[in-house]
Amino acid sequence: MFIPAASSASARAINPAFRDRPCKAVSSGTTNQHPNEWSQLFSISHLAKVHIGLKIGFNTLIEEFSLPIPIVYLFDAYYANPTIVSAISAIQNNECDLEFHLVFPEADQAAGDSVKKELATHGATALTYPFSRDQLPIIDFGKMNKLQKITSGRIKLSDTVCMKTKICEIIPRDRFIYIDGDTLVGNCLKDLYNFDLGDQPIGAVEDYSATRFKSILQKAGFGLDNYFNTGMMLMQADQLREINFFDQVMAADKRLGDNKLYSDQDSINVAAKSQIKSLPKRFNIQAIWFEEKAICDAQYRGLDNSIVHFIGGVKPWQSWHRPNGVALWRKYARLAKTVQIELEPIETLDQLSIYAKALDAEERFRGASRIKSKIINELVKRKTP
Repeated sequence: MFIPAASSASARAINPAFRDRPCKAVSSGTTNQHPNEWSQLFSISHLAKVHIGLKIGFNTLIEEFSLPIPIVYLFDAYYANPTIVSAISAIQNNECDLEFHLVFPEADQAAGDSVKKELATHGATALTYPFSRDQLPIIDFGKMNKLQKITSGRIKLSDTVCMKTKICEIIPRDRFIYIDGDTLVGNCLKDLYNFDLGDQPIGAVEDYSATRFKSILQKAGFGLDNYFNTGMMLMQADQLREINFFDQVMAADKRLGDNKLYSDQDSINVAAKSQIKSLPKRFNIQAIWFEEKAICDAQYRGLDNSIVHFIGGVKPWQSWHRPNGVALWRKYARLAKTVQIELEPIETLDQLSIYAKALDAEERFRGASRIKSKIINELVKRKTP
């Protein structure tokens, strides 16, 4: 059982001894709680709110503490600024108190310090967890990520993502929300954190390409009822530690072998299988850069009470991403106080070609046509002796 998040609290003042304390179920008639402990509990001034509610159907009293919501980010030096932007959006759009947990390679300590410093200027607490190379799980990237590596103009996958499989072993919290750095977070974290997972230790949203990936893995002999995107996960970490989930993921990775498509995501899906609770789509709206205009516009508008996840190999901090996505992302990037976050400029014809496709997707056909003409002229010029 977890401690629900309250609407507002002075989370950073909470006594650490109670930070991960599970809710205590107490009989409505008698209690085994030591009277001194009860009096100590109710006299703690650090707790912004303590209230006792009736758990419907069980005649059981539940203590509900006002604790900050733990948010976990995993990143390397390249993803430090995107992580800052995602975290700023979470702070700006949510009234509840947040506690950030930053996981990064120790070789990128400066990047980790940069993120922590920026979050401090927004009044947020951040704990850091640098890890060494020998702590990194060895997981194959999979077919599609290998293909992506040789495609110019798109994000190159870092092996840092493999640490996601080990995240529950690192973060000293019983429940937390894991979020990828290529996201913007709307006013939804309290609803997400308090979502009832039942007996399942993970909550996630179905993947954008779930039907396709599920079919491929089923043909390879891995029967899945669903396929989830692991860019956002609500994790009941105490349960996952009890069942040695990391070992299960590594065993699944070994079984997958060459059938893997998306490194850690495939391994987590196969290992968890029926242990993942399907969450509403608003908790991970997967917006891809070439989506048609009407759909993408609706996805971006959904940020009010959702998490927008910029999936795919082109990201909104790259100038060749679709302009509406760039504009939305820059809205929060401009709020950074300790770092100046700039867009990556277009430097290659491949990037320019992607930008033309992005403009087509936004129905800016005239601009796309001009860029295509420019590309053709450049190619002709290069072939001219």
